Amino acid sequence: MHVVGPLEVFSRTSRWLKDNGKRDSDAYSLEILGLKRGVFRASSGLRLFADRRFDEVGRGIDTLMIAGGRGAELYRAHPPLLRWIRRSGLPVSTLANVYLLSPVAARAFHQGKIPGVVVTEELLALAERHGASPDRGRAFFVELAAKHVAVARGLGFEGVYLGGHMPASTFGEILDVAGSFAGDDWRQFAREIHYPFADEFYFFEPDPETALSSGEVNTTYLESKRRRKTDLGVPVKYRLSRRLHAVAFEPEAPLFPAARAFYRAVEKAGPVGKIAHLAEQAAKVPLFGCRDCGDCALPEIAYVCPESQCAKNQRNGPCGGTREGLCEVYDSECIWSQAYERLKG
Repeated sequence: MHVVGPLEVFSRTSRWLKDNGKRDSDAYSLEILGLKRGVFRASSGLRLFADRRFDEVGRGIDTLMIAGGRGAELYRAHPPLLRWIRRSGLPVSTLANVYLLSPVAARAFHQGKIPGVVVTEELLALAERHGASPDRGRAFFVELAAKHVAVARGLGFEGVYLGGHMPASTFGEILDVAGSFAGDDWRQFAREIHYPFADEFYFFEPDPETALSSGEVNTTYLESKRRRKTDLGVPVKYRLSRRLHAVAFEPEAPLFPAARAFYRAVEKAGPVGKIAHLAEQAAKVPLFGCRDCGDCALPEIAYVCPESQCAKNQRNGPCGGTREGLCEVYDSECIWSQAYERLKG
């Protein structure tokens, strides 16, 4: 998550509330905190300004958002920052997402019109059957949502985000129905409302009582990992690139001192540096589709270029937008699926 996006959301919301007469004053007071005051450069290259050093701020923070990206590892290696976050006493709440289904929505989800949202054949048939009833399935769908709320509560979530097209009174009805269930009913509900694909993969083995994830890692996955069995091919160019990186570009590699000295000399050599850059591109463009972005992430993503191969240039993990297991934009394997298979192999 970048710094600028959340700042825009909060500032525009505050401005909208004032412009539309909802508030006389700003709803949010926004600051950028840093490891020190002043100008700093984000991993994207954007220059930002930290209003204050983090430890200059006491209690009273309502929302603290920590940006992700390539520099995020600094947070984990900065004990004073971690201590300050713990001392701030910020409440952390986990919310579950519950959607009030309908026959129309079920059809759209089943057809893959909303990437990442899935309704299987079994659930679609159930929605269509209840949708043909006199109340168009209203009672069934309200109870289904209420059961999801009960399961979320049983799993320890502190609240739910209710979605779907409904009047405000229906939200209250769902919560009232969920409140009428016995405390342990969620275990039975979890199995009732489970509508998976026949060949769906789960990282953990299912719990025999609820069919939810247990604490035991999927034994089939562990066996495939032991055997280095992959579902996608592992190209030769990846294996060669990784071996070259291991012998010349890792700090502990045997050829690293010589490679570092060579590139330092090239950087100071003027025209020679430009020739070396062209030679590098002559290899990287046909091999990886390199876009010469200046922030190469090939070694971190198993030599799959996020700039040329990913519609969203995702450098810090998959976005989650899929259709039938493939990228929602290019209708191809996600670059992170490719990276996983290459690293596994």
